[in-house]
Amino acid sequence: MVWLALVVIVSIVWSVSAWLGRNSRPRLVARALAQVWQRLRAEHGAKDFYAGSEVAAALTAAGVTDDIAPFAYARYCREADFLASPACTGRVYAELRAELLQGSRGPGYRPPQHPNNL
Repeated sequence: MVWLALVVIVSIVWSVSAWLGRNSRPRLVARALAQVWQRLRAEHGAKDFYAGSEVAAALTAAGVTDDIAPFAYARYCREADFLASPACTGRVYAELRAELLQGSRGPGYRPPQHPNNL
């Protein structure tokens, strides 16, 4: 009986941890940005940067929430368009770009240190 209870508890913990891993914030941001990127590419073609109005239209079409919008502006716009967006008030362009890079390599990622760069 104790073994059965232990198996049930372990399976519940494993299921919850797997669900949290799939729905972590970096993954949700990445999914939303992928939807925005698909809209931008379909409407305006592949470019390095898009105008703020183009990103705003893609955000609306993709149904992305307001808390993820600054990440989309940081990823797909130049800094001037980022600063002009009301969704990005109080946010720092370089910090969000760095956070996007960090999230793309997994939580806790630290770039390797070359011995000559220390």
